Amino acid sequence: MIENQFKILTDEHIAKAIVQQLRKNGVIVDRVEDTVGKGTPDPDLIEYAHQNNYCLLTHDEHIVSHVKNRANAGFQHSGVFIAGDHLKKPEGIGRIVSEIIFWHSAMLEGAASIQNDVYNQVNYIK
Repeated sequence: MIENQFKILTDEHIAKAIVQQLRKNGVIVDRVEDTVGKGTPDPDLIEYAHQNNYCLLTHDEHIVSHVKNRANAGFQHSGVFIAGDHLKKPEGIGRIVSEIIFWHSAMLEGAASIQNDVYNQVNYIK
């Protein structure tokens, strides 16, 4: 079942400052470290996010292969946002925060939906 609430699960490489800024702007955010634990394999992370209606935010572009494997096996996922390696630097924090807030606002205003725009999608933050 697709929950119509935009929730983000950040992997262990997403800066705490991003989590803090998103929370200050009303986005529901949880961290892998606080839920399934640091070092959780990507396939398990994708499954946890799906089962708990989280969109996954990561820097790991290799996760796409796990998403494709999941789709090829007939399974869905709750959506992935990939912030490329170039956004790992402090200058990238604002870009990532702005993009996620944009999606959050679009969903609140009805301009986007989880089902049509995020669910089973990989979105790149550039």
